[in-house]
Amino acid sequence: TTLGGIMPVVRRLGAIAAVAMTLMLAACTSSTTPMATTTAVAKRASSAAPESETAAGIVEASSISNSRLTYLAMAFAGRRDGAILDSVAPVKVPGNCALGISTTRDGATRWSGPLVFGNGAPCADNLASGQESLSVTSDGAWWVTIGNKLYTGTLAGPAAKDVSLPGGAQACSVTASGATVYVAIDPSGSCWTPAGLLRSTDSGTSWSKVPSLPVALVGSPSVGAVVLPTADSVVAIGWPPVGSPPKMLGSRGPLAVAQKTGDGAWYSSILPCNAGHGKTTAWATGLVTSSGKRFAAACLGPASGGTTGIEIVTSSDGGHKWSERCGFSLFSSGNTLNKCPDYGSPTGIAIAPNDELVMSDDNVGLMASSDDGATWRTVVASPFGGAPFIDLSSTGGVLWSLAFGPGPVTAGAWLAYSTNGESWHRAKLPTT
Repeated sequence: TTLGGIMPVVRRLGAIAAVAMTLMLAACTSSTTPMATTTAVAKRASSAAPESETAAGIVEASSISNSRLTYLAMAFAGRRDGAILDSVAPVKVPGNCALGISTTRDGATRWSGPLVFGNGAPCADNLASGQESLSVTSDGAWWVTIGNKLYTGTLAGPAAKDVSLPGGAQACSVTASGATVYVAIDPSGSCWTPAGLLRSTDSGTSWSKVPSLPVALVGSPSVGAVVLPTADSVVAIGWPPVGSPPKMLGSRGPLAVAQKTGDGAWYSSILPCNAGHGKTTAWATGLVTSSGKRFAAACLGPASGGTTGIEIVTSSDGGHKWSERCGFSLFSSGNTLNKCPDYGSPTGIAIAPNDELVMSDDNVGLMASSDDGATWRTVVASPFGGAPFIDLSSTGGVLWSLAFGPGPVTAGAWLAYSTNGESWHRAKLPTT
């Protein structure tokens, strides 16, 4: 029994929230949820939301004046358009937090918001399940899943739409590109292994279940199971029919990557992650990314003491043939590959425009590889002495990373961007 299967899902939870993991939140209802622009929070130096964005019906949320932000998730589309999901709460009084989103259209030079969700949207102080994911599109839309609910809005808009999914499905994670949106779902809302995918090709106006998905998706959203290289293509990582998804405290293998373009058929390939395991490979979850015909994937787990078993595999022919690059296993020997980083908890992988591989790690920071994943080096060390969280966004050819601390009050967080995976440039964060 290991914690490898559940660690990605609970990486942002405290002990109390982890105990409450099995609780379900109410099913989503379709409505337009007003967002309030808090006067004391939104009036940042040169970054307040323009007054013209204040629509009728929006009220001032005076209960969170003199507030603090707890960062939850980050996503960018290219160099300019981005958003950060916040939990806004009073500085001195515990509780009474509100979920908010801060947005930028100029590459984090100025931030608008936070625009604060109404109607009891879950936030850091009362999350039962801890699941949150954020996606931003190049046409200025954002999508959020949190507490099994799905919301959408625009970077320039003052309102969030509470999206109702077919059959009352519970949202686990979301990824979007243009008008195409994929949502990993689970009927119970537990999201240990999402039960399937919903797709919309009209920005959420209508939804259909993705048919014939050849893998059972890995746990999400802290580890993203689905990526959209373009609005017309999708790549997913999970367990093939010959394997089996993990139980709550266990793991199985092998992992496989599935992909399709447009209305074409799915193509899937089993990943050759065998380092240190032989034929008894047991992986708790995985990461995948692609750029053109180049693919990179990480098989992860089990985890113990803040260290995760890992193997990196890559493909240069569109995911048809894969090569092992490095490996590290906690509980077995026999690895004949280069040694992967043997510390930390990887949370994201990306391919930079210059083909550099980049991996984010909750305990380490950002790592890069110039030899297709055979060897890795730390390019940005974590600024925290404890256990930080690292979000990595790679949509639109620009890499963005957000590092933030584990405490209820975020201090010392940093945001940075890169076009080559090696040199990172600090950017301004939304602050109170």
